[in-house]
Amino acid sequence: MSLLFHGYPWHAAACGDIDLTGYRKPQSYYRDILWNGGDRVYATVRLPEPEGKKIIAIRWATYPTMSTWTWPGQEGKELQVEVYSGAERVQLFLNDKLIGEKPTGRDEEFKAAFSVPYTPGTLKAVGYRDGRAVAEHVLATTGNPVALRLVADRTAVQADGEDLSFVAVEAVDAQGRLEPNADQEVQFSISGPGVIAAVANGDGQDEASYQGDRRKLFQGRALVVVRTSRQAGPIKLTATTRGLRDGSVTIEAQAAQPLPELQ
Repeated sequence: MSLLFHGYPWHAAACGDIDLTGYRKPQSYYRDILWNGGDRVYATVRLPEPEGKKIIAIRWATYPTMSTWTWPGQEGKELQVEVYSGAERVQLFLNDKLIGEKPTGRDEEFKAAFSVPYTPGTLKAVGYRDGRAVAEHVLATTGNPVALRLVADRTAVQADGEDLSFVAVEAVDAQGRLEPNADQEVQFSISGPGVIAAVANGDGQDEASYQGDRRKLFQGRALVVVRTSRQAGPIKLTATTRGLRDGSVTIEAQAAQPLPELQ
């Protein structure tokens, strides 16, 4: 798959800092360091190129990366790790073994690149200033996904027929960590005084409708928007998919408060 960031079915800007569901992309953390500085580090990995294909970032787009160290099928192959850093230097460790050390100042555009043979475990980037460790970022290989987890940004909403709750849907492993390779289609059902207003994922090439009761996970995530009715009471959203335990969340629709009278 060549990623040429234009033309149908693309319907989102790949150069943006957030995806269609509001999650920050790795490039957002890089730009944050560029603009705001600070002794911070952020590790991410370039997407491996499919055999016989090229990934191309054109115009102002950045090369696509994921902040994960879970790459099944890439064992023993070289992965390109990028570390964004506001510190003076960074060290990169794989399973507590030093891979290398590089400067990350203005001349290096506040980033360092390392070629790392993929081995499951823990990848850790440590930032240094004046010889002292000042920040670190750790990526750990996750296990297989076992369940769906639903997290609402608001669990108490107004029963006014307009209020919304945005529910994050994630495939997680036995330790509750996001599994970024999960891509199952998830079926949603709702009970109580609310409706599913929209469904989405972060894939700018997904042609599925934003209205419906199902959505495919992208990088382990999806999003459901729940809208209230004018009736108070608990709203329960449930997510199901093959091979994973169901997930659910309850949102309380509270009686809408009347607007104050104008004096």
